[in-house]
Amino acid sequence: MLFPLERYKLAKAANRPDLTVNHDTFFGNEETQLEATPALIIEHGEKVYLPPALVFQGTKDEWTTVELAQRFAADYRGAGGTLDLELLEGERHTFVNEHPFAPNSVKAVNMAIAFIKQYGSTRQAQR
Repeated sequence: MLFPLERYKLAKAANRPDLTVNHDTFFGNEETQLEATPALIIEHGEKVYLPPALVFQGTKDEWTTVELAQRFAADYRGAGGTLDLELLEGERHTFVNEHPFAPNSVKAVNMAIAFIKQYGSTRQAQR
């Protein structure tokens, strides 16, 4: 979850108590949601380990905007990390679960497999 507080606000606006209760249970409050936002940690210049990352997202994602995903990708790369961002036209947040054999779902899963094959042993090599 790249921007938990933004998702929380969207869930409240959409009257989705199932999601807001989960946020309240996990984070406790909005301040903690901000503190736990990966994108803001990077934006603030905190020194963190930046492993290679893959983000794929539908352009119709109801919980994270394309702009926020692009902002995170730019900041991650700007901090020295490697991040692959793939925007999949017309897809919602849960597109892979909802339609696992649709072309964009297959593409996303294949991207994940290729990413793991490319970077999966990176952590082991660094030890």
